[in-house]
Amino acid sequence: MHSADGGSEVRQRGEAVAAVMLAAGAEIHKAMDVGLNSLYFASYLDQVAMVVMLVRAGAEIDKAGDSGATPFFVATLMGHEAVVAALIEAGAE
Repeated sequence: MHSADGGSEVRQRGEAVAAVMLAAGAEIHKAMDVGLNSLYFASYLDQVAMVVMLVRAGAEIDKAGDSGATPFFVATLMGHEAVVAALIEAGAE
């Protein structure tokens, strides 16, 4: 049986795994072939806690992928208001 809040549980587990990886020295600036990094994907997926965690760990807030899209741009485009607010608070332009 699945709980109605199963997505929240998965998100929390992902955040816990990310915290462990960051503490162990994971490459925060590592990007895919098209230049998209973890902060971009967290912003795209509306993962506010992950965005805050990555920013605090030193993620490049205004790092654009090959298409020119930044985490702030994608969060705005997707309508993720809490992520947009977190990025602005962190200094995104």
